[in-house]
Amino acid sequence: MAIYNVESLETPLLLVPALTFVDSDQGLAYVRSNPLLRHLLETEGGIIRVGSRLFIPYGNPIETSLFTDTTITRRIREGHVVLSDRGTILPDGASNTCLLVDGKQSYHYGEKVNGKYPMLWYRAVEGAYDAYTAWLNAGAVPFSRAVWTLRSTQRNARILRRIYSARAGMGASFARRPLISEFGVITGYEETLLIVRFKIRRTDEREVLEVSVSRRTARVGLQERRIPSPNVFDQADRRNLWLARTIQPAIQGFIETAVLHRPDFEQRRNLFQGQLRQMKLFGAAFRERIDRLDDWQDALRLVQEPWQLALVVEAYCGEAFCAHAGIMDPEPQRVSRMLHQFTCGPRQREDLLTMAQVYGLI
Repeated sequence: MAIYNVESLETPLLLVPALTFVDSDQGLAYVRSNPLLRHLLETEGGIIRVGSRLFIPYGNPIETSLFTDTTITRRIREGHVVLSDRGTILPDGASNTCLLVDGKQSYHYGEKVNGKYPMLWYRAVEGAYDAYTAWLNAGAVPFSRAVWTLRSTQRNARILRRIYSARAGMGASFARRPLISEFGVITGYEETLLIVRFKIRRTDEREVLEVSVSRRTARVGLQERRIPSPNVFDQADRRNLWLARTIQPAIQGFIETAVLHRPDFEQRRNLFQGQLRQMKLFGAAFRERIDRLDDWQDALRLVQEPWQLALVVEAYCGEAFCAHAGIMDPEPQRVSRMLHQFTCGPRQREDLLTMAQVYGLI
């Protein structure tokens, strides 16, 4: 049964419209009795349990993926979702609401591969980064009660995340991601600020969720110590009382809880720099060595590091590993065929496939 207890749910959700049952047992009984909803019991994220409440998400959620959505700018993108209309009869104990995730979160970032950098650079950049989201009610003041609260297990029992249920409100989510050069050196930061406003509006015939989202982004140098930079949150914003009340809790939460250089980011960056260093020191000699060989399999047998595999691929992984003559397949497909055609033991093949994944070859 795909029912998530929110205590174990690592969610990218910022806001999701949902049919809400105060009594989770009553909600489950409704789902089981409705042929059109039974599939939710087996659908990932189809039902979310928060304490004694049950939420059935529907419509289009707002997720942390918006941190990387370049189609959204300072110009507000608006939309609406019809939650119920004149022909809709809500079940007993249910209502339309929005589920709001407030606190420290993360989002996934991946750079579009354009050939400007080595593939390992793209792997170093791609990964999870911290963000912080804060929500306010329609009066621009904090919500008085959360339907669920996650506290740290440390002595201070700091609140890490809350979940609110509301029909109207506003929120902001802030992130600051380190930028690295083609040599793996941190050169600055990219700041992103999301501003969301929502309201479930009731008319005589239907209920509609109205949502507006704006996104601000700026790149700043290492010398910029202010968080956020004026490029994202300027003096005019600070003088706007409603906007300042919306944005400042997210900024403060990020400063207090976020890890700017996450360990997984540093691990990827150190691996990238290490491979570059070895390539610079020993790459020419290894390239000359494999160029003297007549067989690509002999070259693969010399590979002990990902950078060495990259040089073997560069030298030997061409048309011979394409599915059809005269049609050059993408490199990942050619590399995969090359490694699977290689005559070796399963352990060595597994090591080579791992190297290829680490270096971004497949």
